[in-house]
Amino acid sequence: MLLFTIVIVFINRIYFINGIKALLQKSPNMDTLIMIGSGASLIYGIWVVIAISHGVTNNVIGINEKYMNSIYFESAAMILTLITLGKYLEELSKGRAASAIGKLIKLKPLTANLLVDEEEESVLIVDVKINDKIVIKKGDKVPLDSVVIDGEALIDESSVTGESLLVYKSNDSKILQGTIVADGYLVARVIKLSKDSTLEKIIELVESVNMTKAPIQKLADKISSFFVPIVIFLSIATFITWIIISKDFSFALEMSISVLVISCPCALGLATPVAIMVGSGKGAEIGVLFKSATALEELGGVDVVALDKTGTLTENKPVLEFVFPLEEENEIVSIMNSLEAKANHPLAFAVGEKAYSMKLKKQEVIEFKNITGFGLSGKINGNNYLLGSRKLLLDNNVIDQGELYEKAKVAEENGYKVLYLAKDLFLIGIAFIKDKIKETSKEAIMNLKSLGLDVIMLTGDNEVVANQVKLELGIDQIFSNVLPIDKGNYITNYQSLGKKVCMVGDGVNDALALAKADVSVSLKTGTDIAIESSDVILSTSNINDLYYGILLSRKTKKNIKENLFWAFFYNVIGIPIAMGVFYSLLGLKLNPMLAALAMSFSSLFVLFNALRLKLFRKEIYEKRN
Repeated sequence: MLLFTIVIVFINRIYFINGIKALLQKSPNMDTLIMIGSGASLIYGIWVVIAISHGVTNNVIGINEKYMNSIYFESAAMILTLITLGKYLEELSKGRAASAIGKLIKLKPLTANLLVDEEEESVLIVDVKINDKIVIKKGDKVPLDSVVIDGEALIDESSVTGESLLVYKSNDSKILQGTIVADGYLVARVIKLSKDSTLEKIIELVESVNMTKAPIQKLADKISSFFVPIVIFLSIATFITWIIISKDFSFALEMSISVLVISCPCALGLATPVAIMVGSGKGAEIGVLFKSATALEELGGVDVVALDKTGTLTENKPVLEFVFPLEEENEIVSIMNSLEAKANHPLAFAVGEKAYSMKLKKQEVIEFKNITGFGLSGKINGNNYLLGSRKLLLDNNVIDQGELYEKAKVAEENGYKVLYLAKDLFLIGIAFIKDKIKETSKEAIMNLKSLGLDVIMLTGDNEVVANQVKLELGIDQIFSNVLPIDKGNYITNYQSLGKKVCMVGDGVNDALALAKADVSVSLKTGTDIAIESSDVILSTSNINDLYYGILLSRKTKKNIKENLFWAFFYNVIGIPIAMGVFYSLLGLKLNPMLAALAMSFSSLFVLFNALRLKLFRKEIYEKRN
């Protein structure tokens, strides 16, 4: 038995090495408790063997009967064996908890189809360079972040961005490493190497969260630093008490060792980090990337959600919705597009997209002029055209033939931008253009409000446009004509009222507000400065993912509290039993082996409880809503 125990002690010597180091550094930890508990059992067992040998040699009567049940080699061996088994099971559970990172890594393809002199060649992705041309076929994973230069396809981005619907890609579209071509054929130009890809950044973010500590974890660490010395004191006190009461050295030693072993603060140490690990991994799966453990913990505690308008609630892509022509509509749109094609501003894109959908060709424009701030002019087929603002037409005394000015006024009051087209100083058509609200924005606002949050909008747009968005989406309060510096001031004002504020934005003008908010959120489609200023990144442009992120944050924090409760409850119950508080009354006590088993069980309970976060699904809440 002694030889067997020495072998086990040698295999598990790391506990003794770390325990002694921690003791010498005056910061005893879990390994210190294991070292003292198993070490005391081993040393006392050796002493008993020597005592028995001495007694037998010297014919001491009753020596065997006295010590036959006091050889604690099996206790030392079983303490180390059970704790090591518990550690092994912990590592298996941690592996399951960290599986999100593994899944992301597996998304990375190993090879790419390189296009060289119109011939395809399969190469390792590490051999692909920026600007190389690659071919991606149906069923293939996109090997590297690229821009499409030929072909069209439907892409499954769910594994990387969380977008559940297939996304159409054609010329100039960006495609991301790890996404899958569900249908179609693409030739693309590589724009990022694997180490700089969007997928790699997501992996780095998830890993970095696991390296940071949540505020609640710092409290647990502080408690642990006091807990271990207190346990050592209680163990000594238990030994002294039972020596006095029972006059039995081996019984007192057994009780004190049980106190040391059952009190190992494994569960307390695991309570927060394992929940953070699972929560951040689940966030990556659903398209919500937390940059730190603090962000994951605090997002669920915000009171106010402040939203930027352009690009956050809207598509940031003007759409031509209505045309009121006094001549044939196709001709009106064709002329508008022919003029706008020579300009470079967002409204030109809206007109161009409308003309493309109507399959209209551009017409030749001569004597083109860009009248800065007002509009355009040019001659088409011998006719002089003006295209632009109401002021441009009024300044040129354009005649309204069909009360189009009145229609335009109503449209402007409803948040539309209006393009006026005049032919030879007669108004012949108007077009209503709007930055289209995202399809998911209304649902997102409704969901956020259902969580009891105040939802506000901060926008640089005029009051008419802002009010229109407010009415359409049901936002609680809006602030219009807001300058970038004022956005930060509004955040500060709410904070001065004791509110925790979450700011959501995607532009350079949101950077200050994002920096001042308690929790800042940006969209992956946003500018670099917005992403750098934020604590949380939404992988898609779907603002509704913020709702799921807040739910996940709340569930993670609840899970941490459950784990901490169990860790404390376990010790509150276990330590008194191990000390023998109930022994005299109920005969209830723990031997060191059962204490080691109970300690391992408490750690596994915490791990399995944290793994319940993996059951979080968007679909569950979509059905409820």
